[in-house]
This record gives sequence, C-alpha cells and structure tokens, in this order.
Amino acid sequence: MQSTLLSIQETMLKIQETISKNHVEMRGDINKLVNRVEMIQQTMEKNEARIQSVEVGLDNVVKKVDILHITYIVHIKQLHRKYLEFPKLGSLYTTLVEQKQRE
Repeated sequence: MQSTLLSIQETMLKIQETISKNHVEMRGDINKLVNRVEMIQQTMEKNEARIQSVEVGLDNVVKKVDILHITYIVHIKQLHRKYLEFPKLGSLYTTLVEQKQRE
C-alpha cells in the first residue's frame, strides 16, 4: 500500500513539474505573441503615416497639375488672341500701303 502511495506521489510530482514547465512555456509564447502584435501595430501605424504623407503629396501634385493646366489654357487663349490680331494687322497694313500708292 505504501509503495502505491509513493508511486502516486511521484506521478503527481511529475504531473506538477510538467504543468509548471508547460505554464512557463505558455507564458513565454504569450509574451512573444504580445511582442509580435505590438510590432504589427507599430508597423501599421507607420504605414498609415506613410499613406497619409503620400496622399498629401498626391493632393499637392494634383493642385500643381490643375494650376499648370489653367496656366496652359490662359497661354493658349492669349496666343489665340494674338493670332487673331495678325490678320487684322496684315489687312490694316495692306490698306495703308494701298492708300499710300494711290497718293
């Protein structure tokens, strides 16, 4: 009977050691997971900041393109006006030359 009790006690001690060992390993695994989650969160925050920075840069580029487009349209209109003035100047010159020749 006493040998059976000793055997049971030894088995219980082994089980307790195994439980303690597993508990320590599990805590270590949990700590590793917590660290990984923190790293992932930090990476996500950095990526969000980069995305926002890119969006701001893109907005600035779009604004510059809009300004360039408007400037281009203004220049085209100015060139068109000047082009329309040339025939008038040409016909005015021709009229003046013809008048001079008549005199």
